Amino acid sequence: MTKENFLCPFCRSNNQCDVDAIAACWCREKSVPQGLLDLLPLASKQKHCICASCIDAYNKNINLFKAGLSID
Repeated sequence: MTKENFLCPFCRSNNQCDVDAIAACWCREKSVPQGLLDLLPLASKQKHCICASCIDAYNKNINLFKAGLSID
């Protein structure tokens, strides 16, 4: 994975993904809503992990999350 893969496509923070580790990554245990996945730019799909903070923010208030988006 490249350095870019470790950045959340929404907030650009480190997504803390460790999917290649022997132990299971946090992302395998957390459910990502389809609506959030649908917001990903095509170039990020299947390439960049969304961070836990963005998943939580989306789940807490979808409209507020969408209002704060600024995807390149």
